[in-house]
Amino acid sequence: MELRRTVPFLGDVVGKRVFRIDNFLIGNGEAPQPELVTRIGRTLDLSLIGHDLPVELAEAVIEEQFDAAMDYLFSHPLWEQFRSGSDAVEPLLGYLIETRHYLAAAPARMAPGVSCSYPDSDITEILARHLIEESNHAIYFERALETLGVSAATARSIRPDPRTIELIHLMRDVASHDPLCAAVCSGLLESTANDRDGVLRWHDMLVQRGLLPASTVEAFKRHVAVDYELGHGRTWRRVLRALGPTVHSDRLAIALNASTQVAEMLFRWFS
Repeated sequence: MELRRTVPFLGDVVGKRVFRIDNFLIGNGEAPQPELVTRIGRTLDLSLIGHDLPVELAEAVIEEQFDAAMDYLFSHPLWEQFRSGSDAVEPLLGYLIETRHYLAAAPARMAPGVSCSYPDSDITEILARHLIEESNHAIYFERALETLGVSAATARSIRPDPRTIELIHLMRDVASHDPLCAAVCSGLLESTANDRDGVLRWHDMLVQRGLLPASTVEAFKRHVAVDYELGHGRTWRRVLRALGPTVHSDRLAIALNASTQVAEMLFRWFS
């Protein structure tokens, strides 16, 4: 199985911002040599380092993928709007509504991962528990919208943006591939739960800059606290370790390839 790296790996090397592609570094504005272009044109074949990888190595690769994807996603102009506060109110309202729709679809988009985990009872229990715990998280965004005069009934009646529907169906599809794929793709979206302090600072910034009322932010900020308390940012690790001391490179590549699809979809969803 070949591993696509369609999400750029960004890094900071001795104070210089670079793209990291496999083990090669290209500085901004530099023209790569023809030999390097040829190498970049190839995909990374995980079988070169063994068919069965220790879970510790697989965990490190997944973490690196998550870090790269987050750098990629937070580079979207929408997040710059949020950070600067420039014309950010309307996008924030859209973010609240569409996130509510995405979370409300948790049973539909997460169930295939539970189904394909059978007959591994340990993994089935991990994924089923995660689904059950996520099944009512839309309520935090409904409560936030209520503080702005949008009732829960009205929020539920608003048709989701087509990209939200596409994201939901993509998550349902990747979850049906394999339980590790389901856990990694879900873990990508919840990886910020491990940086609770950073996420909470962003919520506080929304209030400090007058972008949203404190009551609104407090309502959906509770979702961050609940996810953190439930350990949802670590679910993918529990699934990975439940697979055994090693994971086959094909299985890991499928999960990583799917996670790049999710990252690219999220980038378009932000648009």
